[in-house]
Amino acid sequence: MTMKSATAFALLAVVTMAHAQAPCVPPKQVSILALPSGTMIEGVGSSDLPITSSNDKAKALIRQGYALIHCFWFNEAVRTFRDATKEDPACGAAWLGLNAALTLPWHSPSQYKAEAEYAIKRAVEVCGDESDVEQGLIAAFRLRSASKDDRESEFEKAMDKLIESHPDEAEPRLLISAIRVQLCLNDGYDKVGNLREEMKKVMAWITPILKKDPKNGPALHYHIHAVESFKPMEALQSARQLGLSTPGSSHMVHMPGHIFNRVGMYEEAQKSFRDSQHVDDLYIKKMPGATTSANWNYGHNMEYMTANLIEMGRIKEAKATGEGHDDILWRTSQWSDLAPNGPYFSGMAAVRSGDLETAEKEVAKMEKALANGEAKPTHSWGISQRRISETKAAELRGLILVAQAKTKQGLDKLRVAVKTYRTISYDEPPIYLRLPHESLGEALIAAKLYDEAILVYKDGLFYRPNSGWLLFGIAKAHEGAGRKSDALAAHKAFLAAWKTADADRPEIVHAKAFK
Repeated sequence: MTMKSATAFALLAVVTMAHAQAPCVPPKQVSILALPSGTMIEGVGSSDLPITSSNDKAKALIRQGYALIHCFWFNEAVRTFRDATKEDPACGAAWLGLNAALTLPWHSPSQYKAEAEYAIKRAVEVCGDESDVEQGLIAAFRLRSASKDDRESEFEKAMDKLIESHPDEAEPRLLISAIRVQLCLNDGYDKVGNLREEMKKVMAWITPILKKDPKNGPALHYHIHAVESFKPMEALQSARQLGLSTPGSSHMVHMPGHIFNRVGMYEEAQKSFRDSQHVDDLYIKKMPGATTSANWNYGHNMEYMTANLIEMGRIKEAKATGEGHDDILWRTSQWSDLAPNGPYFSGMAAVRSGDLETAEKEVAKMEKALANGEAKPTHSWGISQRRISETKAAELRGLILVAQAKTKQGLDKLRVAVKTYRTISYDEPPIYLRLPHESLGEALIAAKLYDEAILVYKDGLFYRPNSGWLLFGIAKAHEGAGRKSDALAAHKAFLAAWKTADADRPEIVHAKAFK
């Protein structure tokens, strides 16, 4: 049996099953905020999927729809595929795309369940003369359950077989990458709690595409997501190329900022985030009455911009974004302002003010919750939240012990905080704004353990490369050790990193005054 006939046979089985069910009745479509029907968007890319249709407008819309899926521009992808099915109701690729756009993991699949199921049934019903790739995709997606995790499912296995039989076709590789990337981004642990590396499969799918076409926007996008948490430098070239490849998509313009921020190229990251905001602003202006919520990317981009500005020491500008107010307070150690936000922050404020009795009560609440009130979770988000709580509790307990002159015990507890922090799943933007390394570093300096303090700050630079906050700590450690020339060099490196920081920041004032 040839591959084409094998695919057709598999599809025939699906068609038979579909026709055995109740008649396919169009459901009511959920309203979405998007550009007017039929709108073509420049600069978002295209698709190499062979499309069986004699309607040129439908073909153009379908290619745009798949490109928008890979831009994670969900509302416009849905709108575009709805338009395509109206242009050519007998085109299987249009109905398939609509199903894919409605069931992407980040796009509230339950809200669109009826329309998504209708779309894949229609894809099966109209499928006849479609290319083997189109038929294979329809057959695979008919196996998919949007309410379940697709990893290692029959759907994914069918997609792998399709990719194996059509290795030069990009779209099957990109569609399965889109789904796995979205499933894995917020799922950083395996079943026993170790950090997982499931993005390796994404790399296997997209690498042949990038070898053939180094400017392929979707593959560049997924490359960034696949390595940003643990090998960000590997995607530096992809980051430099992506915004150029798809300048019409705010999210694709934003994505290079992930890598630039992750490797400490904060000025370049800031440009990506500003450019993305500009693309979103232009998009929103095209829809009278629309707000920034018209595209989910807007809020995400502004959150990342705020985090990036904080790392650059540009606190005033970060405040002006209107995002991340509490994150700014946390990053700048404004503990008293954060005290109402929970025991960690009120405890840190109490330590700062010397109220160790209150600090002890607050850390005891945290430790009790960890010991008794929080069952050890098995799902990723729960694991990450618990490890964040464990890090905070260890950091606060360590600082209390140090303040009680129990220096050795305190330093040991702060070392536990740093060690636990390393096990927290990567998030975007960073979720733990002020690294526990800084509390440990400051305590080590106070204990005159200057060399260890420098090592701790340098360890923190793995997570926040070129961070002025950490570089300033290194300079202070050299100062404490009486190494004037080393301190001068460290302050110079700090000032270079914070060359655009607020001039009145106390760190800047101190570094410039040091002689």
